[in-house]
Amino acid sequence: MGDEEWTVITSDGGVRKRVTLAGVAGAPVAAKGQELSVHYTGMLASTPESPFDDSRSRGAPFKFVLGSGDVIRGWDLAFATMQVGERAVIECTAPYGYGDEGHPPRIPPDAALVFDVELLGCEEKKKELYQMSTEEKIEAATRAKAEGVSLFGEAEWDAASAAFGEAARLCDLAGFARNKTEEIPEALRAIYASSQLNAAQCALKLKDWPAAAAAATRFLKFDGTRNAKALFRRGVARSHMGLIEEARADLLTAAKLEPKNKAVRAEYDRVKALSLEQAKVQKGLYSAAFDKVDLFPDKPRNVGEPSTTDNPYVFFDFAAVPRKRRRDDDEEEEENCADDVGGSVVVRVFADACPKTARNFIALCTGERGVSKVSGKPLHYKNCKVHRVVDDFCIQTGDVVCGDGTSGESIYGLKFKDEHFKIKHDKPGVVSMANRGPDTNNSQFFITTADEAFHCDGKFVAFAQVVAGLDVVLRISKLKTPEGDDEAPLDYDVVIRNCGALAREEAEQRIQAEQLQRQQKPEGDEDIPMPAQDDVLQPPPPAAEGAAVPPPPPPAAEGATSSSPAASTCC
Repeated sequence: MGDEEWTVITSDGGVRKRVTLAGVAGAPVAAKGQELSVHYTGMLASTPESPFDDSRSRGAPFKFVLGSGDVIRGWDLAFATMQVGERAVIECTAPYGYGDEGHPPRIPPDAALVFDVELLGCEEKKKELYQMSTEEKIEAATRAKAEGVSLFGEAEWDAASAAFGEAARLCDLAGFARNKTEEIPEALRAIYASSQLNAAQCALKLKDWPAAAAAATRFLKFDGTRNAKALFRRGVARSHMGLIEEARADLLTAAKLEPKNKAVRAEYDRVKALSLEQAKVQKGLYSAAFDKVDLFPDKPRNVGEPSTTDNPYVFFDFAAVPRKRRRDDDEEEEENCADDVGGSVVVRVFADACPKTARNFIALCTGERGVSKVSGKPLHYKNCKVHRVVDDFCIQTGDVVCGDGTSGESIYGLKFKDEHFKIKHDKPGVVSMANRGPDTNNSQFFITTADEAFHCDGKFVAFAQVVAGLDVVLRISKLKTPEGDDEAPLDYDVVIRNCGALAREEAEQRIQAEQLQRQQKPEGDEDIPMPAQDDVLQPPPPAAEGAAVPPPPPPAAEGATSSSPAASTCC
């Protein structure tokens, strides 16, 4: 293709454009300040056959405000020349892209970029919630809810759910809560409540059980009443998430509120039967769990000072996969992993001090129990996501059922009792069971990254210690998370690629190799701090009687992110 096909946009030739499909006749040209909706495929000029990003593969357009600095400079300049419907190739030199720093790991420094772009639409940017009057919020929320109802009637469950979610957002409950001088209008209260109920129903149609439970819970918390419809929908969702007892409680309450409702009664009978079956399975699994008496003692011992020579080891291989590039097949996923985030972690499990908890943890590491008879999912940590990261506190994973922190299952059944709280959270790398309250341990666990997390003492069972690879855990904990309640990494899916038991000899070799590597590190090299090996090898003694222990952090306000590692079940 000759240069005559290109339009040079900047005087230095750093940005140029070649139109591959003309815009729609009479369609507007993008203007500064407008919100643009675009599709794009991004490539390095040096390797155009391997895109580094692609909105089309995600099935969702990318939106940005033209001229606001939301995107690279080359985009702001090029899209200002485009008409709606136009498709073009844009070339940008490094100064108009990511400059001399690049955007690791996908874009190296001083990289020239090529984009295949399409302008789908442009419109005046909608007001932010804080810019809208109450009347504007009511009008916009009413319109979004009506759109959801229409889409629901057409069985467009995904789109309807999004519309109901938008209607609830436009009600701006958080804004009214901050502005204590103005009450929430009844019109917005009604829209919010019905939108959450409708969103729960859409999620049930999509079999998105966590989303259904979350929407129904939001309604119940907001409404403040016992609503049979919301309890029924949450009960159905919880039953499919493995939360059988919680589902049974919801459905029983709904049945009492509407004793003549046949659908509620039928669902309650189904879950009741499932609960009885689960009890039988749990009893059998629990008794069978004590067959191996050679590794685990009958009762905790060495609680004050777990053994550093006789206790078993396990390993976790973490991999961080960029979300925008993730593929289903392992080979492609491996190729796109971020090597600077993932890595191997070795954990010493205190089987002597916490035999019951250790037995559950090790079995889930090895996957020896196979597929659960309760949830139908493998009782194995392999492929579990790290669904929660909190910088300077912990990373959390181990949901073997749903994978997102809303569920979990132990080898003894859905949950088991707390063993004891004598091992403290007083250093980085403490491995502890996540829970939803007393005696609700399942498969989820967290690893501390702070120097101390004393607010977890007495609430969460600590039972193991990271002895190698703590730097991997710390890197994961520093990954960026979205704004709001979601604490999963924003740009990566961090997964346990592999895990299992580790022979003592190999574990000790890895520990010694890491120690040697750290000793040989040139002075002045920046590194993530790790606890002294003496601290790793000697878990802390119990606190002296009457010793002062810092209180737990104050509870987060509604809608805020909590600093507790309890499993985020949305329920």
